[in-house]
Amino acid sequence: MPQKQAVDIRNAVTYIQSLENVDPENVSLWGSSFGGANAVYVAVTDSRVKSIAVQLTFASGERMIKGKMNDDEKAKIDGTLQKARTREVVSNKKLSLKPDQILTDEDSKSFYAKMSEIYPQMQVKIPITTLGHILELKPEEVISGVRQPVLIIAAENDIVCPASESEILFEKANNPKEFVLLKNARHFDTYTGENFNISAQRAVEWFRKH
Repeated sequence: MPQKQAVDIRNAVTYIQSLENVDPENVSLWGSSFGGANAVYVAVTDSRVKSIAVQLTFASGERMIKGKMNDDEKAKIDGTLQKARTREVVSNKKLSLKPDQILTDEDSKSFYAKMSEIYPQMQVKIPITTLGHILELKPEEVISGVRQPVLIIAAENDIVCPASESEILFEKANNPKEFVLLKNARHFDTYTGENFNISAQRAVEWFRKH
């Protein structure tokens, strides 16, 4: 759940500030994909965060998931979520699916299939209600409350979290801010190779500056 993840991030900041080799007044957040959305939410409420760098993230979970669905598909997912919520609350039973049954884009499905073979522990079931929490997550509605410097990195050919989502976030963010577009890159290209080197270097430069 995003709310619990935000608590985890804030706890991590508290722990990091307790370390002897860390300047407690100079802690920033880096987040990728879903973690980028969480970093935005934490920065709004936690003044200890001095700057943030987010990449491959989204402005609206609802638009990201439902953006290409027709009315029937949207009604189906809403109905399934309502049944799952009712079952979870009334019967204390979670309706869960494997990640590859929830993922909607081919890049994510391919990445999960490859990684789950290498890391079998990824083969777990996820409560369907988690999808509802993602639909409700809308960083675009809160990023105007982020007063810290914001770096946003997007991948030009990302079909998981389209670059247009990052552009929306950037437009609504306060200054100082910076936008970086990784040319010809897809979502998972940014975790290895040259695209990783570029995104990591830009984030490091941002943190040194802010």
